Amino acid sequence: MQAPDPPPSPDGSTGIYPRPTAVVRMKRELSRRRSEGTLRLLSAPVSSSDDPSLRPPRSADFSSNDYLGLARCGAQADIVAGSYASAVRQARRAGAPVLGSSGSRLLSGDSSYARQLEEELAERHGTAHALLFGSGYDANLGIFSAFPARGDAVLLDERCHNSIYMGVRMARGGVRTATFRHNDVGHLREVLRGLLSGGGGE
Repeated sequence: MQAPDPPPSPDGSTGIYPRPTAVVRMKRELSRRRSEGTLRLLSAPVSSSDDPSLRPPRSADFSSNDYLGLARCGAQADIVAGSYASAVRQARRAGAPVLGSSGSRLLSGDSSYARQLEEELAERHGTAHALLFGSGYDANLGIFSAFPARGDAVLLDERCHNSIYMGVRMARGGVRTATFRHNDVGHLREVLRGLLSGGGGE
């Protein structure tokens, strides 16, 4: 019968593996971020029966992604409420899912609403097709992980959004990446020349 591992010592190490445990490492990292002022926390909730968003009362929004103010537009809310009520009635009559898609669109979660919206977007933008994503972050992950093929090179502005970097990292093997200084066309030409000559890139 094998003896159990010894318990961690106060410094987080064990007799077998003299290194901090995962919990101790996480606590140290949280402490470091707290001391550097980089620890992000959810703000304390503000109780309000009128505003469930937990934002401070009478506050101005300079930090969200609601650039056009549509999230708080009364006229838009009325349109959405009416359309949603109609969609729920139609879905219930058909026995279709109401409180969720029930799965990815490739499996069981596709809907006529999504397809209709894609068709309208494609027509508005003069393209053959459109594809919906849940967010811009999701779109960048999907596009940049799927499009590059083995042997391709992707050049990235050093200040492009992290979702683009993450998407490229998820791409299949054999894709080279290189960065150029922000908005620096001259440096972009240098990086391109380096890639074409067989150097540069990761």
